[in-house]
Amino acid sequence: MLSIYDIKQQRMLDQPDFLALIDDYRTFAGVSFVGSFKIIEQELLPRFKQVDLILGMEDRKTGRSLAQVFNLEDKLAELQKAGAPFIDRLKNRTLRLRFTKEDLFHSKYFIVSDDHHFAIFNGSMNLTKQAMTKNHEVLWMYQGDPNDPADQAFLTAHQALFNHNFNQDATDYLSRRVIDQIKPGNEKQLSAMLADDTIDQLTSKAVIVNPTDIQKITNGLKKEQVVYDLTPTGVETMQALYTPKGNQRRDPLKIRQTVKQLTYQMVATKNQEVASAEDFFPQPRWAYANDQLLVEDGAEHRLHPLAKPSVSDEDVRTFVDIIKSFKENKLRDESPQALSAFMYLMTAPLIWRIRQIYRSSNFGKSADQVPLSMVLIGRGTTGKTQLVRDYFQPFIGDQAPSIQFSQINGGPGPRLERSVAFLGKYLNSGRFVSPMIVDELNSNFLHSKVATNAIKQWSNTLEGVHNVNIFAMNHNAGDKDINNLEEITKRVYYLSFEAGWKESDQ
Repeated sequence: MLSIYDIKQQRMLDQPDFLALIDDYRTFAGVSFVGSFKIIEQELLPRFKQVDLILGMEDRKTGRSLAQVFNLEDKLAELQKAGAPFIDRLKNRTLRLRFTKEDLFHSKYFIVSDDHHFAIFNGSMNLTKQAMTKNHEVLWMYQGDPNDPADQAFLTAHQALFNHNFNQDATDYLSRRVIDQIKPGNEKQLSAMLADDTIDQLTSKAVIVNPTDIQKITNGLKKEQVVYDLTPTGVETMQALYTPKGNQRRDPLKIRQTVKQLTYQMVATKNQEVASAEDFFPQPRWAYANDQLLVEDGAEHRLHPLAKPSVSDEDVRTFVDIIKSFKENKLRDESPQALSAFMYLMTAPLIWRIRQIYRSSNFGKSADQVPLSMVLIGRGTTGKTQLVRDYFQPFIGDQAPSIQFSQINGGPGPRLERSVAFLGKYLNSGRFVSPMIVDELNSNFLHSKVATNAIKQWSNTLEGVHNVNIFAMNHNAGDKDINNLEEITKRVYYLSFEAGWKESDQ
């Protein structure tokens, strides 16, 4: 919920609408975090004749401070999604975008004005839909007349601050050369220009990066030794530009060609509709740190303490009705399986902790008997997909599209290396605990040596914080028998759903 305090009126506004409050002005200037160009294009450009915006960064984490420079795929994706009005406004300079040059911005403030009135907003709110409509945010607002001496002093001070931030502390998001040559559809040319632009900014010191941060990415440290949020392409780009000691490489021509090729490979991959792993992860993701559950903010990708949920009588009745439906509406009572599945789901964020306690107890030396995977298995339309898609995901607040196994495996075929790598990447994240839910698991998965070896390895070696995998799969007559070897059944929690549903009039 957005709260806005009016300084002049000395009162808190009732249910304020930020976008309504900035209507009827001609110019917009501000500092904010912006996840995409969508909000600029849809909300700012139609309202203002001139928009000057600094895309700020908050945390001086290695990945965050370098992402603006080296995640060229982010820039490319934003430009490809941007409409013609956005590009035209960039070209005629009625939209000017800049970003952090060296010291990172924590400021969030906005100045809207014309010849007769102005408003200044300052506080916690970022320029995102989430912040404006859902988050708990606080702003103060000062409205005034630029011709009034007292108001003019207030406006002049804030305009001077913004001008210094914009002209001295920030640098162009894109060079003039790139903006003038942007043409829709020519992805290879645009990727090459972005690569050139990045190298030029670094060479001319228009962007200054911390050598220590560069060393963390380029000196070959394992991922668990240093936390960074760069995409693989961003890491490769940085390693192509810098030596392991953080110095720029010496062959300028070779550097440019390598970075261009890396960037264009990313474009070609996107054209083949091969999604990155992150596209399929739960949204928002839950994590565990400092003895508390955290939830990832969907707009800013920052982690916040998970609010204690309020459970209403209606929520409890709905849960009971779902379980009862597997008893009363099926040809055979399968409510115990449905309840067991929900219990595993509700326990999922702390299964890593249960395994940790089990490992350190006197009752067992291995945690491999606490299953890291649950499989809802059966024939035909027996409610498996309904559970994972219609009940499980809403129950835990996962707003990501339902994941089909063929999506993470690159197809329905028997080669399973890609799906195993995908599942392993999330399991080994070291902080995320929201369960990975996958529908239509390949019927050969639990027989494949690649998969069964991975299941055993995960179960035996994973320690500390990790998530679990939840699958639904069909087992049709004629398929191989279910893998019931003890080495698998103690690590994978099988729940069988075999009974069909009664006719609707029953």
